[in-house]
Amino acid sequence: MQKDDLFIYGTLRKEIAPSEFIQNLLDRYAEDQDTGFVQAKLYDLGNYPGLVPSENQDDFGSLSLV
Repeated sequence: MQKDDLFIYGTLRKEIAPSEFIQNLLDRYAEDQDTGFVQAKLYDLGNYPGLVPSENQDDFGSLSLV
């Protein structure tokens, strides 16, 4: 089965995920590859983060294979 790249950012990142459920899903299915930045602005949408492309801001995240 082919795996796909997934950029994980904001509170969905494994090390700061607010939910044990999210942490368990990432532990089970995501293979950590690297960390990096994406040019985007991060928004607080309540229970999950949102990203909108932006040339003026960078957001930190991690790249995983799922």
